[in-house]
Amino acid sequence: MAKRKKKKKTSAGLVILVVLLVLAALFLGYMVLSQKGLISPLPFLDSILSETRQEVDPASESLTEETKEAVTTEEETEEGSEEITDDPEEESEEDPHEGESAVKSTESVSAESSDEEESSEEDEISEEESSNEDEESSEDSQEPLDIPYYYYTDIVPNILSAIEMGNMADIAPYVGEEGLRLCPTGVMASTDVTLSRDDLEHFMELPTTNYGISASSGKDLILTPAEYLTQYISPVNMDFAASKTLTDDEEDLALAAEISGAKTVSFYDTPSVIEWHKVILVFSSEGTPTGGDVLRAIIYKDMTTY
Repeated sequence: MAKRKKKKKTSAGLVILVVLLVLAALFLGYMVLSQKGLISPLPFLDSILSETRQEVDPASESLTEETKEAVTTEEETEEGSEEITDDPEEESEEDPHEGESAVKSTESVSAESSDEEESSEEDEISEEESSNEDEESSEDSQEPLDIPYYYYTDIVPNILSAIEMGNMADIAPYVGEEGLRLCPTGVMASTDVTLSRDDLEHFMELPTTNYGISASSGKDLILTPAEYLTQYISPVNMDFAASKTLTDDEEDLALAAEISGAKTVSFYDTPSVIEWHKVILVFSSEGTPTGGDVLRAIIYKDMTTY
């Protein structure tokens, strides 16, 4: 009998446990389905669930507020770090060595640029000096003009013939390295023009030039080569054949005193009362390779103005 009573008690306990488990499973399933909206909640259970939620909500709300505060703190921290990196003054205060290094690098760059400028200037100066030396060496290496030995009285007829024909190229062979000086004012002046042998060979191709100041009018003698030729080398109204020829006249030599060892042959013509011309050819043997005479200057003198 006692064994039967124990068996009955054990079976009853198991039944109660199974029932409780089934009820718990049904309750949990109800809660899940009601939250998802799959079933409508029962009134008495809904009231129980709401009370349970109210008891749980304060804790969740406190957790939510703490989470928000933590997020806000993190954002403020990030903004503060951005402000610190964006502020150049704070950066310079935090790391002053960076500014010093920047200044030193700038100074080094400026020093390097100044050194480069100095080196470029030195290079330009050296190039100019070398070019000048090349020019001087080329001038020194030029061979002297091939001028035969002439005696001035022997070559006067050839020069006079070229003057009368207006052919300055035929005068070029009798001109030395110093060139031919043109003196239209009756004296040797600083405004005189000197022509090389090449200039004489292309005399008519030369540009209009200021040959000095007129002794009579005081105006500049701005003339073409043809105008100068017909006024101051071979005047239109001058007759060289009828002219009085003077050799080494004292007055002529005084006018040619600037030329060392000057020798002169002049042609003095009086075609009319108001026109008296004098053309003076100046020769010299100074500095010529052969020691012969070369034509150094042609002086025109208007006798009516003196």
